[in-house]
Amino acid sequence: MRLQDKIVLITSAQNPCAPAIALGFAREGANFVVVDDDASQAGQLAAQVRSLGRRALPLQCDVTQKSQVEEIVRRAVAEFGRIDVLLNCSGITPESNFLTLTDEVFNECLDRGPKAYFLTCQAVGRQMAEQRSGKIINLSTTDARIASGESTANSAAYSSIDSMTRAIAQALGYYGVNVNSLVSGPMDNFSGTAAEAGERLRRIPMGRLGKPEDLVSAAIFLATHDSNFVAGESLYVDAIKSQRLGNGAGHRVDAGIGRAVTRRLARTDARIGRRKIDNFAGALLGHLPSDRLASKKVGFGPAIETLVEYFVGQR
Repeated sequence: MRLQDKIVLITSAQNPCAPAIALGFAREGANFVVVDDDASQAGQLAAQVRSLGRRALPLQCDVTQKSQVEEIVRRAVAEFGRIDVLLNCSGITPESNFLTLTDEVFNECLDRGPKAYFLTCQAVGRQMAEQRSGKIINLSTTDARIASGESTANSAAYSSIDSMTRAIAQALGYYGVNVNSLVSGPMDNFSGTAAEAGERLRRIPMGRLGKPEDLVSAAIFLATHDSNFVAGESLYVDAIKSQRLGNGAGHRVDAGIGRAVTRRLARTDARIGRRKIDNFAGALLGHLPSDRLASKKVGFGPAIETLVEYFVGQR
């Protein structure tokens, strides 16, 4: 077993992916310190780990409070003598329209995300530095790279986590500690409408949304000696969704269609600068899957038809 008798500290039992990863680690022989601000939630996950014959210590803790974080690290070391793996997963992913997003929700995303990750990385990192070994895995989402009008707070939090991961990896690498982030794509526990879920699904070539179990093997890789020379990386488990969106990578855009739209835009509004028009047309067409473009003939009419069909949902 690849994690035989390793001690794993997990910072939230309520994260939808936490039980799958924890049980995957337990099957590989890991023992646990399960942390949550709800003692009952920590106890439930600890019981699941014990059902597999492994040890588990449930602890209640508000991971946004430095003194409480330092106390759970002290108790973990007192119980097990060391901490081999830290799985940071206390981040939240609320969705809210930008114009109605409250500062309370925004601040909570930052508190439970980058602030909590910083506090736990620092407290556990000190212990790992003394050990001269350890693995830190910061659970993140594709909101770190791509975004929507409903993900402002998430994008701020998770992009910070990914950047911070690289910085902490540099700081702790001198002590033999590997720090990486594990980035999940759209999950099947998505709480939006059927139409919104369908739109997310359409953008994933593999034809389904992710499941918590999809993250387990990647997490085990980052937690074991297999990743000893991997640090400061963001490992994406998202079926290439983040590559297909973002800057349009992964799409082949027909140059003729691009030129046709650009010419039409130029005639429509001469006040728009040529470079801005080119960027605008390229950005729009860069989000079209190649199969949509391949089905259209080059020319202004088909180009506009493709854009209209695609962006208003008449496809």
